[in-house]
Amino acid sequence: MGEEVSKGKGENVGGGGGEVGSMAELIERWLGNPLFRRVLGLFTKRSAGKRRFEKILMHYAGEEVDFGLGDRVSYLLVERILDSVVSGAGIEPEEARENLKQGYWRKGLA
Repeated sequence: MGEEVSKGKGENVGGGGGEVGSMAELIERWLGNPLFRRVLGLFTKRSAGKRRFEKILMHYAGEEVDFGLGDRVSYLLVERILDSVVSGAGIEPEEARENLKQGYWRKGLA
């Protein structure tokens, strides 16, 4: 019989580390959300040499980030949207945060 590839919780897909299938679905949901795309457009300008949105994603992932006032205000709004999208996608918040610690996920979104 043919082999079945499982994409269940805690299983790596494609050996890339993390749940690539779940994270890819999450990104598709984020980019398919008109509100998220609008907010994304507002927060793509640069702040202290990095895109503001990338800094927000780094902070969301639990990393230490030097935030200015505009970054802090932006984070509050984006955090609520991210939490909503993550829970709507059926992904654990910690799983999303772990994946966002990897630079290629953040760069792909930012």
